[in-house]
Amino acid sequence: MTQKQLIHRWAGGREGRSGNLYSDGTSIFYYGTWMGTRRGPDAFVLNSANFSRPTCKAQWEIRKNTSGVRHFVPNPERLCHSYPDPVTLAAILRRAVKVQARRTHAQLCRERRVWEQWETLRESGFLTEPAPAEWEHAEHFTPEAQAARKAAEDARHEAYYSDEAQAARAAKEEAMRQAREAARIAADTAELEKWAAGTIRRWSCHFPLPTRLRIKGDTLETSRGATVPLAIARRVYRKWMAGDNVTGTNVGGFTIRSVDDTSAAIGCHTILVEELHRVLGS
Repeated sequence: MTQKQLIHRWAGGREGRSGNLYSDGTSIFYYGTWMGTRRGPDAFVLNSANFSRPTCKAQWEIRKNTSGVRHFVPNPERLCHSYPDPVTLAAILRRAVKVQARRTHAQLCRERRVWEQWETLRESGFLTEPAPAEWEHAEHFTPEAQAARKAAEDARHEAYYSDEAQAARAAKEEAMRQAREAARIAADTAELEKWAAGTIRRWSCHFPLPTRLRIKGDTLETSRGATVPLAIARRVYRKWMAGDNVTGTNVGGFTIRSVDDTSAAIGCHTILVEELHRVLGS
C-alpha cells in the first residue's frame, strides 16, 4: 500500500499501514508522531510542526491528499500520542506562545496567530473555552497601526540605504580593514625582527614587508627563503662598494638586475641598501 492510498483510507475513516505511516481510523501517525486527526468526512486537524525531511514529506503528502476544512495545530514538543483532548490542545497552544517571552513585534504576531487559530478551533467545536483576550492585540493590528509601522520601517530602510549612511559604513569598514592590516603588519614585523636576530628558525613570508637578511653559518639567508654562499655575497658587495658595475652578476644562482642608491633588485628579491650595509658591511 502506498502512502497516498493509506491517506485516502484514513480520510475515509479506515485503518491501514504503509511503511512507517499508519492510521488507526481516526488519527494518522508517522514513526509514532501524530500527524493528524479526522473529525468528520471533510474536517481534519493536522500537525504543523517542523520535523525532519522524511517526516515533512509525509506531512506534505497528507496535506496534498486531504480536502475540506483543515486546521493546523502547532506541536512544539512533537507529541507522540493521539489527537489531544481540548484541555491538552489548549495547553499546546499556550506553550506555542511561551516559546518567545520578549514583548517584540514578532512575539505579538505569534500571539495574534495563535489567538486566531484558537478562535477558529473554538468555532469549529474543537475547543470550548475562548482564547486569552490578551493575545488578541486588536489595537496593535489595526490598519492605522500597521500603516504607522510600515511607514517607520520604510523610513528606517531609507535611512539605512541613503548615500550618507552607505558612505559612513564604507568608511567604517575601510578603517577597520586598515586597522587589521596595521595590526597584522606590526605582528609580522616583530616576528621578522626575531628572525633577523636569529631567535626563531623560520618566518612566514609576507610580501608587503621589506626583505631582511641574516647570516647563518657560511650562508646568507633571506627572509623569503633564498640562500647564497656568504663568501660570494661579500665579494660582490665589496666590488659594488668599490664602484664596479655589478649589474648582471650572478650571486649564488640569482642575477643582480639593478642597483641604485636605495635598493638592489636581485632575482625576485628587492633588498634595501641599508639592509645590505647592516649585514654585509660589518
